[in-house]
Amino acid sequence: MRLTQEAGCPAYGLTEDIPDGDLPAAVMVAQRLIGRDGQNVLVVEKSQDILTRSMPEAFAYFGIIEDEDDVGRSLDERILADTPVPTLWLATEAKRFQRDTLCRFLFHAEAMKGTRADRRAMVDAMIRELPVSEKHKAELVRLTGLSELQIASARSLAEITAGRSRKTFAENLLVAASRSQKALSRRDKDEARLPVTTYSLDYIHTAGRFGPEQILKALMRNPKGSLCLYGLPGTGKTQFAEHIAHELGKPILMKRASELFDKYLGESEKRIAEAF
Repeated sequence: MRLTQEAGCPAYGLTEDIPDGDLPAAVMVAQRLIGRDGQNVLVVEKSQDILTRSMPEAFAYFGIIEDEDDVGRSLDERILADTPVPTLWLATEAKRFQRDTLCRFLFHAEAMKGTRADRRAMVDAMIRELPVSEKHKAELVRLTGLSELQIASARSLAEITAGRSRKTFAENLLVAASRSQKALSRRDKDEARLPVTTYSLDYIHTAGRFGPEQILKALMRNPKGSLCLYGLPGTGKTQFAEHIAHELGKPILMKRASELFDKYLGESEKRIAEAF
């Protein structure tokens, strides 16, 4: 919605009580109704359930199909090509669309997961006045992909079930958010551990021309490159990697050999490609 606000254009959407079978017709009617002003924007959610359908002949009764040639056109072609109003199509995965449909969009943009810093700001804003300890807040922040709606629902459950116990409230809030993640198939968690004390680069002993502080400063200027950290267990390799991710405001993804290599032909290559 921030795009429409900055553009100064009122945004409209479809109500949630429209049956799935009627959604394509509702979109086309909405496009023509709000397109009269010339300043409005239509926002369509779950667009993968609306596009790539055939053109219903019943549209002729509403004047949407004007001649017989239109019956042979696909529905998404008509909706995307002939729309009289700017339309933002929201979908979970681009691959859910047919290739021809993807080519008809004027612009494509992938919404990336927020960083830990983004989630921290969201959690602080939504539960600032609630009896939640820093420990429980940190656990919420680790849930990648966590949304405001999930936090609001978890908060409602905690308020119903916790009574007057501050500890129970925080625990129920975290359990509800975690189970919501599982239901949404978001089982991945930011794997970076939170240091129990203030982290300091002074305790890392390295060999070579460039030290940890120089490496970190270089990555902050240009966050690209490959680093190889090797040494005995307990020398701080993983902690330094987590510190780099925290300082750069980037999520950290950890992969082990057992997660990448597979006994079946081609599967290892596929897993490695997915990791990047």
